[in-house]
Amino acid sequence: MGAHNKKSIGLGRPVLRTKAMRGLPAPLVGGVLLMLLALLASPGRAGMLTVEQQRDAVRVAALGDRISHHESEFDKAWDAYQQADYALARRLWTPLAEDGNVQAQFFLGLIYDAGNGMKRDAPKSIHWYQQAAEAGHETAQHNLAVAYAYGDGVTADIHQAMRWWSLSASQGNTDAQYNLGVIYAIGRDDVTPDIAKALKWWSQAAKSGDAQAQFNLGTLYANADNAVRNYCEAVRWWEKSARSGVQQASTAIKLLMSREDYTSCQ
Repeated sequence: MGAHNKKSIGLGRPVLRTKAMRGLPAPLVGGVLLMLLALLASPGRAGMLTVEQQRDAVRVAALGDRISHHESEFDKAWDAYQQADYALARRLWTPLAEDGNVQAQFFLGLIYDAGNGMKRDAPKSIHWYQQAAEAGHETAQHNLAVAYAYGDGVTADIHQAMRWWSLSASQGNTDAQYNLGVIYAIGRDDVTPDIAKALKWWSQAAKSGDAQAQFNLGTLYANADNAVRNYCEAVRWWEKSARSGVQQASTAIKLLMSREDYTSCQ
């Protein structure tokens, strides 16, 4: 992180965060939107629509029925999952996932990954994470990236990991942002350290309230080369981190306050 002539403060080797092994379902489609779509397909509107519009309305109505069925079955699976009846959850989610339901794909990935009610099956978890990740599920993207980083169910590939973390991070996933910061801060395989990129990703996570990213960001500012080093910014982020209970941040502030160059921030 850049050497200088004073003892470094707060330095340690940050580690990657692991997979997110829990999740909460989100609504598939807003109820108001479904009502509007159903209205277009209602018999009372038929005389006001062209033939092509009527065909579109029929397709919309069929889609609405399909979505309603997915919601109903997903809710049953979610209740089973909450009650640790993983076999039932898996049985209900599988046809939904095969029909393209992204949330069902993600939760199947979780079940196979954790080995809930069965022997853990990393390749199957990767299959479903991949499906959900390609559809834009940010947590599936993060979990898939972790699998690539460690070679869990796939051949280890840090570049694939960073690709999926970047997609997840761009959606605001702080775990993905944090892990990109780690890779750029310390380097990995043939990825060389890049402090500017580490600052970028830890800054995004820190601004979203991630306490460990706030601590790491402060550490970068305190220990980087002269072009980046900024003790005032270091203290600002450490104070935020300390308020969230990160003891390392409190210790780092005390150490920095004992140094002569800290007075410039007063």
